[in-house]
Amino acid sequence: MKICVASGKGGTGKTTVATSLAASYGEKIQLADCDVEAPNASIFFDVSEAEKEDIFLFIPQIDQSKCTGCKECERVCRYNALAVVLNKVMIFPTLCHSCKGCLYICPEKAVSQGKKMLGSIYSKQINDKIKIISGDLKTGEMASPMLIDKVQKKLDPDIHSIIDSPPGTSCPAIAAMKGCDYVILVTEPTPFGLSDLKLAVETSRLLEKPCGIIINKHMEEIKIIHEYAKEAQVPVLMEIPYSRDLAVDYSKGNLVVSNRSGLMKQFKNTLDSIISENLGA
Repeated sequence: MKICVASGKGGTGKTTVATSLAASYGEKIQLADCDVEAPNASIFFDVSEAEKEDIFLFIPQIDQSKCTGCKECERVCRYNALAVVLNKVMIFPTLCHSCKGCLYICPEKAVSQGKKMLGSIYSKQINDKIKIISGDLKTGEMASPMLIDKVQKKLDPDIHSIIDSPPGTSCPAIAAMKGCDYVILVTEPTPFGLSDLKLAVETSRLLEKPCGIIINKHMEEIKIIHEYAKEAQVPVLMEIPYSRDLAVDYSKGNLVVSNRSGLMKQFKNTLDSIISENLGA
């Protein structure tokens, strides 16, 4: 089962939840950091000597001596990555989606296969239970959904996975959610947190993914998230208390469940419950 930990905005504690779930499970599990523009799940684990794989994408190369300026490549490219000007093909690499349509359609075989680096994927078996797979998008690249897909393809389908999603509800977050079986939405009990949570719940429903809420920085006197959850019929899975000690541990790169057996048990029970209810185990 693949469980995506997402949030309507950054800074809600999404990575705290993802790493804590993985560390608390107690059985074999995979943690995939799909927040490829700013991966930080690896801060909480020893990932020295991780296996690195550079990821490349197709980019067209044009042999101008063969090109007749027929504009077939320009016609087939739906992303406007190619333009024929004065019978010469201009390439705009940042717009290219690597579909290879130009390569296949060129009647003169003037298009050949080039490549550009998208980013890197790091993999390491942390211990006999946890494996971490992390994507790191190359600076300046914008095609983060492509790297997110590559990261998820590295996951063993026979082992449960926790996906640390990019924040928000745009294309990168959707790329992380779409292949998952369940979405955990992390929020905080503020008006801004509630507003972004509503967007995230709507996104999950559009993708037809069951979802539940974990409230970070929970305070008993503030009920706005519970009130919304009841109205929207979304379960509140867990509450993480507002705590300076937890924030200090996080800032030092320490797992917040370390030396907190009660909190670790809460995370384990939450994960067990999600798996049990959605797999019918």
